[in-house]
Amino acid sequence: MSYIIYSNITSKDFDQLYERIALLRQPFELGLSGNKYKLTTKYLADILGLDFTCKDGRYHGNIGFLFNDTPGLYTFTFYITKSFDENKRRHFKKIQIVEHVDLEFIENNYESLLNDALKVYSSLKDEDLDTIIKL
Repeated sequence: MSYIIYSNITSKDFDQLYERIALLRQPFELGLSGNKYKLTTKYLADILGLDFTCKDGRYHGNIGFLFNDTPGLYTFTFYITKSFDENKRRHFKKIQIVEHVDLEFIENNYESLLNDALKVYSSLKDEDLDTIIKL
């Protein structure tokens, strides 16, 4: 039996989705390989999704997708984040590229999702990173 951090999925369904997500790991790694992104492995066994991080000069970023723990729905959100730290403050932005899509949508559209995410990430300027938290 799997250790499940989600409230709205059965162990069997978790395992089935997890296996399908594992098959996406290599295509995502290939799609992001030229862009300094590396798979975040810290929570890989516990989550339904993939998260890749990068450090590009002063910026930190994430691209990935995560399970939406919603009753009765097995959907995912594909997102990017971009941030930088300055004067003991983190300036960041999180953007959902697509929300509440099923895994089949991500499986069938991962190349365009990655391309869209990379374009959005590169288009974000300092002034766009308008959420600020104290460090």
